[in-house]
Amino acid sequence: MAGQQFSGPESARTAAVMRSTARQLRRVAAGMYASAAAARSETAAARLRALGDSVLVQADAITQRADQLARQVQDGTDRPSPAADDDTLP
Repeated sequence: MAGQQFSGPESARTAAVMRSTARQLRRVAAGMYASAAAARSETAAARLRALGDSVLVQADAITQRADQLARQVQDGTDRPSPAADDDTLP
C-alpha cells in the first residue's frame, strides 16, 4: 500500500529487501545488455538495450526509495504521524 508506514525494524527489513530487488534488477539488465551485444539483429539489440535501460531506471528508483526509508529509520521519522492517517483509504 502506497504511503503505508511500519515500525523501525519492519522499515529496515523493507529497505533491505528493496535493495536486494534492485541488485537483482541490475543483474537482469546486465543480461539484457549482454544479449543485445550478441544479438544478430540491430532491431533486437536496440530493443534489449532499451529494456535494459528501463530496468536500470526502475532499479535506481527502488534504491533511492530504500535509501530514503533507511534514513527515516535512522532519524526515527519512519513512524506515522497523526495527519498521515487522514490520507489512508478505507
